[in-house]
Amino acid sequence: MIFSLAACTTTVVDEPDADASVPIGFSSEAEPASRTLLDDAAINQSGNELTVYDKYTSAAGQSELYMDGVVVTRNGSSWTYEPVKNWTVDGTHTFLAYLSKLGNIKLNEGNYPTVSYDETTSSLNVSSWKITDTNQFDFLYATHTRSMTETDPYRPVALAMNHLLCAVRFQVVNLMPVGDITIQSFKLTGLYRTGNATIPETGTPAISLTDNGDEAFSQTFASGESLGFNQSQTLLAGQGTIGSDGYILMWPHDTDHFTDNIKASLSYIYGGKEVTKAVSLADGSTKKWEAGKKYSYKLYVQDNRITFQVTVVPWVEDDVIIDG
Repeated sequence: MIFSLAACTTTVVDEPDADASVPIGFSSEAEPASRTLLDDAAINQSGNELTVYDKYTSAAGQSELYMDGVVVTRNGSSWTYEPVKNWTVDGTHTFLAYLSKLGNIKLNEGNYPTVSYDETTSSLNVSSWKITDTNQFDFLYATHTRSMTETDPYRPVALAMNHLLCAVRFQVVNLMPVGDITIQSFKLTGLYRTGNATIPETGTPAISLTDNGDEAFSQTFASGESLGFNQSQTLLAGQGTIGSDGYILMWPHDTDHFTDNIKASLSYIYGGKEVTKAVSLADGSTKKWEAGKKYSYKLYVQDNRITFQVTVVPWVEDDVIIDG
């Protein structure tokens, strides 16, 4: 995640000279490819919203907030907002934006986080957010810097979106050679699922996590889920607001937070007996979860024990999603 403009002091200045014939527009430089984990739908859908901030810095080094939390809405095939702001004749514009509404889910209300802009530090602040299976949201943010002295400065702004969170999926595979296993329940514990973040106009976000210590995600199969040899089952898929592919959006965990306490527990019946096994994810090859990456865990039931394998799955990063 690369940002271009160094921080500078924000002061109150007169309204900058604007070229009234050229409004600031939002468009794309490439085919939109970003998708969310909730419904596998491209972000360029009518009704979706971005909240945009634009810090204008004059040639003399003074700055002001030129666009203050402007809501840009997808209408049909374009992104629009009112009232329209025009490009300035000179200076530099630094845009900081985030996806604030996706379908019927909207940030800043309910059990979703509140996002505010700090004019002193030119950064976005994401309030404390306890992520559960009922408030999944692929938090996307973007920055863009435009100098009015560069070539074609009035071209539309293309926002390359970045993922604040990571995504993790769990699948169980039956490798018991004789007979089926019947899955009873699954638990994922020991996560840091409450956090807050500061997203600056330069550098990477600073994330602070809180150790919840309690059960994080769980699933119970009331009638059991029977698996034959070499059959698999995706866990937690479609539960609450988790996507049908089973990927759970979570706060990134660095090596200090990816501890032995993070465990996946599975209860199943085999040969008429119920067995419960747990594995520590820190015993695997992956020692951290990074923002913008997807991790797929396969839990293998074999010889009445559980082993696991983790794969880092490609997740499109920094996609241009503003399709004008």
